This record gives sequence, structure tokens and C-alpha cells, in this order.
Amino acid sequence: PLAPAQRMMQMTPEQRDRILEKLPPAQQEHMRQQLDRLDHLSAAEKEMISRQGQSLSALPQAQQRTVGRAMTSMNQLPADRKGPVRKELLSLLNKPEEDRAARLNSDDFKGKFSPEEQKILTDLSTNLPPDYPLAGRR
Repeated sequence: PLAPAQRMMQMTPEQRDRILEKLPPAQQEHMRQQLDRLDHLSAAEKEMISRQGQSLSALPQAQQRTVGRAMTSMNQLPADRKGPVRKELLSLLNKPEEDRAARLNSDDFKGKFSPEEQKILTDLSTNLPPDYPLAGRR
């Protein structure tokens, strides 16, 4: 979701303004908010976001779309579900492939997570690249 803003972070303010002026007003405002948010991140946070973008851009387009949709869906989960889903995602990402597959097919997993959450977890845990930086990932 931040990819356009990330690209614009590399531009001069004048280049940014020229691009933003071409967008519809609502999209301009949204992009300015994203840029403002990115401008206020620490250097370490900006570096992590940059590495995430680089890691995802190396994926085939179909895989990029799957990850993007899953991330958007995860961000739209109710606040009380984001923590448990994120914790499970980290657990899945830290498992060997065969253990991850077993967990995704287990009754415990299916009982703890809604079908939407199961899809998010399956899509992200099987499509995020191994070098994708994520806080808490080994």
C-alpha cells in the first residue's frame, strides 16, 4: 500500500508536487498523508520499509498481488484480531515448510481463525519471500 509513496520518497519536493498535481484531489490528499507519515519515520523504520519494498518487488506480479491483497485484508481486520493474526503469522513464518503446512491444515488453526483470517495467514505465510523483513521474524 505504501509503494507509490515509497517511490515518491526518493524524489525531490518539486518532483513530488508535479506528480501530485496530476492526481484527483482525494488521491492527492491520501498520498500527501502517506508521504507525511513516511517523512516522520526514523531512519531505521524507513530502511525496513525500503527493504520490504525491494523484497516484494522481486516477486512475480501474481505473487505481489496476492501479498498486497492479504496485507490490505490484514490491515482491515478489527483491532482485537490484528494481534492474534500477526502473532500466528510470525509463528508460521518461523516454521519449516512442512510444519507450516501441517499447522495451516490443523483443526486448532481452523478453530482459532475465521475463514478470512485463514486465507490471510495462508497467503502471507506461503508467499512472503524469506528475506522479507518483519519485526519478530527470525
